[in-house]
Amino acid sequence: MLKLGHFHLPQSPDMGSRERLSRERLIYYNAYSNYTMNSTIQLSKETKDQISSLGAKGETYEEIIKRMYQYAIKEQLREFLMSSKDTITLEEAKRRHAERWPE
Repeated sequence: MLKLGHFHLPQSPDMGSRERLSRERLIYYNAYSNYTMNSTIQLSKETKDQISSLGAKGETYEEIIKRMYQYAIKEQLREFLMSSKDTITLEEAKRRHAERWPE
């Protein structure tokens, strides 16, 4: 049995080295695919200070930015749902309905 960290992968005696290596790579990929890679972004001091001002004491920049992102998504959805673009009043809808399907 192949043991990699907390992963156990049974192997048959007739398993060739190529297949064993392929299965090992799959396990290694699965074990490490859950890790996130950090990245660095360049910000001016002014922008960094502005982002920081939106956070609470002890809050990381990542937490602040994620919260800002969630707010932006909700705001976009709200604007979409509340938009009056291409809409008509209820009275106009009733009038059109009466014209199209008279009683």
